[in-house]
This record gives sequence, C-alpha cells and structure tokens, in this order.
Amino acid sequence: MTDYVKTSEIDFSEWLSETLTSNKISSSQLAREIDVNRSTVSLWRSGQRLPTCYLKVKIAEALEVREIDNKSALLREILWRCHVSEWRNHDA
Repeated sequence: MTDYVKTSEIDFSEWLSETLTSNKISSSQLAREIDVNRSTVSLWRSGQRLPTCYLKVKIAEALEVREIDNKSALLREILWRCHVSEWRNHDA
C-alpha cells in the first residue's frame, strides 16, 4: 500500500506521460475514452495545462478499466492527489 504522507510528489504531466507510454496508450486513445480532444491530452502531457479534478478522475477510471497499476490503486492515487491539490488551493 502507498504511504501518501511520505510519497514524494511527481509532476502530473510526467506521471501521465510515463503511465501512457509504459502501457502503450496513445494520447488519442485516452482522449476518446474520456471524451476530450487529443490536443488537450497532449497539453497535459507537456505540462502546458492541467486537467480539472473531474477529468483526472475520468483518467483514473479509464485506466482502471484497463486494469493498470493493480486496478483500483491508481484510482485511489489520483483521487488522493485531487483531494490534496484542492485542499492546498483552498488554504492558500
């Protein structure tokens, strides 16, 4: 199980790019699965934009369907990162 307190943060764009590349998923495939434009996914992968938490959850669900990263572990990870991100922004 992941220790979220001691986990070093990874840049979302780096994580997404590594995850898609290592699982042989194209930006186009992910875009179709979560109903966004391929160029949007490319912007996320390059770090020029970040998806909303709603879209991060859709990404997690799309990857969970593919049973990537021990099925629901990835979904929990993304939901946790969304929660922490929103919490930090709320307190800022």
